[in-house]
Amino acid sequence: MILLALNDDVLTNIVFFLSCRDALSLSATARHIHYIAKRRVHTSAELHFPMQTPRFCAYMLDDVLDRAQRLQTLTVTSKALSVDGGAFSADSSSADALADLLEQTTNLRTLSLGCASALMKLDERIWPAIADLRTLEDLTLDDMTTESTRLLPTLKGQPHRLRMRFAHYPSVVPDIKPLHSVWNLELEGITMLRDPVKSTWPVWPNVRRLGLENTSVTMSALLHTFPNVRSFVLGRASITEPHWKLLENKDSQLTCWPDLDYVYGLPYYFGNFGTGDWPVCCPVQWLNLTAASWEKPQHRQPFLRAMNVLPPTALSFRFQDVGTTSYSFFVDLVQTATRLRGLEIVLVIPANHGASDFQWLEGLMLSRIVCLKITLDRSSWNCTQTIDPQKLVRTLSSVQYVSLPYFGDANRLGEHRWWKAVGRGIERTVARVPNRRGDRVLEYMREPAYDPATNLDGV
Repeated sequence: MILLALNDDVLTNIVFFLSCRDALSLSATARHIHYIAKRRVHTSAELHFPMQTPRFCAYMLDDVLDRAQRLQTLTVTSKALSVDGGAFSADSSSADALADLLEQTTNLRTLSLGCASALMKLDERIWPAIADLRTLEDLTLDDMTTESTRLLPTLKGQPHRLRMRFAHYPSVVPDIKPLHSVWNLELEGITMLRDPVKSTWPVWPNVRRLGLENTSVTMSALLHTFPNVRSFVLGRASITEPHWKLLENKDSQLTCWPDLDYVYGLPYYFGNFGTGDWPVCCPVQWLNLTAASWEKPQHRQPFLRAMNVLPPTALSFRFQDVGTTSYSFFVDLVQTATRLRGLEIVLVIPANHGASDFQWLEGLMLSRIVCLKITLDRSSWNCTQTIDPQKLVRTLSSVQYVSLPYFGDANRLGEHRWWKAVGRGIERTVARVPNRRGDRVLEYMREPAYDPATNLDGV
């Protein structure tokens, strides 16, 4: 097929899937496609360097129709907004130029601004220009103050994703005016008062995904402010309640959400360097603990305690093969996490560790896991020991689908393969299946719609 023989509508759809850099390269190949490809170039921009903002804005405003009004995604970092690259300052020329551009970008969908509060003080046109963006879907405001957030309800657009990082910690959540169109909310550098929750505190009723970083909150405040959360992404934060021991009091009030679809957490909450108690206490469909440093053996007992109050159906976590204690850990995991059906292990094999026989996998013999995926941590890609998928499905009688990496193959680092168990008892063997099929099975088990009675072959 000759590319240039296609009509302009088809070429426009093809170019849409290219990155802006690739579209720019394509625009230099032929005169016929030059104009079509250049339209894609002007849809997205990221500014990272001092004094880049005024020049970019002047270029876009030089042709409002074919440049400024085609812009859909704009990222302007704090460094690009300040003369000296400082994080909490902005220069007036950048603020004025950006205000001029935002007043003309009527089709902007994604906007990320550094030095947001400083910009608003330098040029009073900044926020009205943002508020007039009726097509805005994704808004990121860096270095904010709670005073600036009081302007949020004036937005004429309906952004579904909002990310805010506050410049002056602590900034108090009850002072932030809610935006009811937002279902994906990320907050960094905020606190919630430890005083009793008041009925006058604001409520974000439509937030389904909540991300917290560098926060100090109480779970009771979270439950009041974000009552309908389904996905909880937890960075380094201090949640003072509830600890898992509090659930022993049957007369206590609700201490967490009834259940969650997804939880991502850092190992900060396990072991001696964190609180030692997992702050979320409810059933979770998919628990993701693949963050760095989780593999430390001293975290295992706190982790197992957390499984009592956070029983997942699908679990992803990092695991360090340390020999004799690994088998007993998996035995305890099976006895504790009785709802577990899908398991993804990011395997860490220490450089000074001898040959591994992977006997710890036998600790899963009594489990009810039906889908098992093992991947290698980047530091362990040179591991030459292998796991036999056929031996694995004979050892773990409940497993129906299994995925393993390419052990020791320098040309296939980071890749994986899927097998399906076939037959019964000692006749059980494996058959290769396409990766897209195995990935879909694991993805389905992570979804709230997962039904254990479903025949996975039909997924």
